[in-house]
Amino acid sequence: MTKIPSRIFNFSHHQTFAAYLLYLLPLALVTGPFLSDLFLSLVGLYFLIISIKNKLFSYYKNPFVYIFSFFYLYLFIRSLLSVDVYYSLEGCIFYFRYLFFSLGVFYLFNNVPNLARNLGLSLFFTILIVASDAYFQWIFGQNIFGWTVEGRTDRLGGFFGDELIIGGYLARLTPLCLGLLIYGYELSRTKLIIGLSFLIFIDVITFGSGERSAFFFMTLFSFLLIFLSNKFKVYRLITFIISTIIIILVTFNVPSSKYKVQETLDQVSTNNIAPLAPYSPLHERHYIVGFKIFVDSPIFGQAPNMFDKLCQLEKYYYSFDACTNHPHNSYIQLLAETGIAGASFLIFVFLLVSFLLFKHFLGIIGLSKFKLPEHIVFLMSGLFIMTWPLIPTGSFFNNWTNVMYYFPVGFVLHYYYKKRIV
Repeated sequence: MTKIPSRIFNFSHHQTFAAYLLYLLPLALVTGPFLSDLFLSLVGLYFLIISIKNKLFSYYKNPFVYIFSFFYLYLFIRSLLSVDVYYSLEGCIFYFRYLFFSLGVFYLFNNVPNLARNLGLSLFFTILIVASDAYFQWIFGQNIFGWTVEGRTDRLGGFFGDELIIGGYLARLTPLCLGLLIYGYELSRTKLIIGLSFLIFIDVITFGSGERSAFFFMTLFSFLLIFLSNKFKVYRLITFIISTIIIILVTFNVPSSKYKVQETLDQVSTNNIAPLAPYSPLHERHYIVGFKIFVDSPIFGQAPNMFDKLCQLEKYYYSFDACTNHPHNSYIQLLAETGIAGASFLIFVFLLVSFLLFKHFLGIIGLSKFKLPEHIVFLMSGLFIMTWPLIPTGSFFNNWTNVMYYFPVGFVLHYYYKKRIV
């Protein structure tokens, strides 16, 4: 594989500007889709221009670029063959920007000193502010701007208003934040105490957000660290126990939390067709419609972005509330809209991450010499929970969702070429 230039000593103002866009991206995600999409597009555009200007074509010679390009080409061709070409293309035609965004992050990590440290700090303080505001809303019924979640007492919106995604924001970005800080800083007792307190702080408010999937993500992330961490497994076990005790006390003393727990237990034990399924009956109805659409064209699917149109057809009808703009699960959405051929992209990513973590686990228990460094364990654990198949998600083609997917990729590529991990 072609060696990537490790450093280019030409720190222009444009490079500094691109780095600051990256630092501000966690905050931009809180404001809505416009700024986050603008920032990632500018980072991607910057890399495209600089790679052509400086002939950095070696950045394009790696498996990630090849696989992504094949996937995007497939989406484009499948949209052209759709019954509604314009509508299908509208959802995926600009999907290529995530490739250049990831490569832009890769380039910046190679060339901007202390990028990991600065980005980790940006994530840390943004997450801390978002979580603190959520605690304020949980305690006082409204956030610092006086915003409430209309008609809901069991959910928190915080700075996201009526968009109930605050738990997902915290759960998805926390692994990346901690991985970058571990990579960027030498560990000390003070930093360790801050990091452990931070984890407890996020654990509890993720539960308080009322988002079952987000709380599941944080719990799964905790178990991954307990089993896979080189240095922090005992610390994470202790903080997980402390978080669990606090959550149990909250459950018995906060009516909205007690109601949410009881509702979850009722749904996963009795209401679903699939017993003990980690999703609600409403989500299950979405999945059934998605599966019916998939069965009609299992290999190539019905075309990207077409779920909300197809679910209105009589032959796919299941119930009046089962038809939405996406089926709330990335795997089912890709199977329905792009078939096995398209879904294999996400399946491959999940299996690759799972394989690396399993191989690392064998190294931990002494059955292999393969071990990932601590910061990569955090990043891979974050990718694992984001690609976990049995949980409700946003639309696969949604900008907010894809920033979460592709944000860590550039850092992983940076490490991959610094020291091979496969």
